[in-house]
Amino acid sequence: MPERILPLLGTARVGAYEAYRPHYSQAQLGELYAWHSSLASAVHEVLGYCEVVFRNALDKGLAEWNGSHPTSPGGPHWLLDPAPQLKAIIDPPPPPPPKPGEEPRKQGRRVVFKARTNVIRSRDRTHRRFKEPITHDDLLAQLTFGELVHLVPTNSSKRVKGFTPIEMMWLYGVRSAFPNVDKVFPLDTSLKGNTALVDQGRRLGDAADRLRILRNRIAHHEQILTAKHAQRHRDALLIVEAVSTDAAAALSSISRVLDLIKREP
Repeated sequence: MPERILPLLGTARVGAYEAYRPHYSQAQLGELYAWHSSLASAVHEVLGYCEVVFRNALDKGLAEWNGSHPTSPGGPHWLLDPAPQLKAIIDPPPPPPPKPGEEPRKQGRRVVFKARTNVIRSRDRTHRRFKEPITHDDLLAQLTFGELVHLVPTNSSKRVKGFTPIEMMWLYGVRSAFPNVDKVFPLDTSLKGNTALVDQGRRLGDAADRLRILRNRIAHHEQILTAKHAQRHRDALLIVEAVSTDAAAALSSISRVLDLIKREP
């Protein structure tokens, strides 16, 4: 019976389930814990498909933007040779040393450095590509979902006036990699021109960021009892649908999430 494992889980972990269902017996809490594990697995499965689709769409969009940029030295290989505006985001130089009396500046997100380090660490002498050159695809595979989300606009990162570099990349490259975005995230008719297009990108980015938060909780085996699972499931399907209607339908057909929500003990 599932309750036999409860004493091994720690009082803090079990306490979250007791607070969620304070009148449950130990047997019922065990059933709840087992159900929760199944739900987390099902959600993680959907997020896995969504993340790969999202990753490849961003790669396509940023390759187009980087390849068409007048100052880009690297064509479509935006992780190997990013244009200056993109390099400032994913591979910034170390900040200058602080002047007397100043606080040290924080280092920006060193996405490329981290990805390259991970590739090197993964290649020991037994690796089939030991000492071979690192490719764009090698680096792309190392990007975390959080790093991917930070490459699309979100409402939390918008400026009071003007567009951020990431919003400009959305307008002139990334948006084209989501061919169904107008259907999935319709333009706000109260906004005009690029403002409406960037707002659309922020809504897609906000959906991705909500999934990032949920994914991190699952990855750390935290409880997700009070998460809005139907809404997050919809977020995942909408992001996939923005790329491919057929892929979204396929993901919906194999997802176990909505069925498991109904089976909560």
